[in-house]
Amino acid sequence: MKEKEKDLQHGEDSLFGNLIYAYTREQAIQDGVLVEVDDLLARAAGFRIPVALTYAAWASAIPVPDHLKHDFEQSETGRLKDLLRVLEFYIRNRPCSDDRLEFALQLQQPDGRHRALKLKAICGPGDDPRPVLTIMLHDED
Repeated sequence: MKEKEKDLQHGEDSLFGNLIYAYTREQAIQDGVLVEVDDLLARAAGFRIPVALTYAAWASAIPVPDHLKHDFEQSETGRLKDLLRVLEFYIRNRPCSDDRLEFALQLQQPDGRHRALKLKAICGPGDDPRPVLTIMLHDED
């Protein structure tokens, strides 16, 4: 019985036919499409599952902008920690029964004002059934 179920999911009798190609999370990390967060850094922020950002989210939130490079307290690691802390706060303080959560990160502009960078976090299976968290721009899929 189990073999027949397996065949129906992945074999010729599958409703959608044979799998032609699969792009794995690991391949996306190797290609730079996803930027993996260091496990120790993620755990320090309260995450017990692997965390990654899309390249677009990383490029929008993590590099230190030119107008802040003179500030010796600014670093990519510090900015990533801030993003993870903000997300952890949203997770703990917003009821969420879905696999996704929208949140915003405040970024200082050259004129000193702040703008909200809209992001979302999606929790789902990675390359195996274990859960992973992916942070992306609000309009990314």
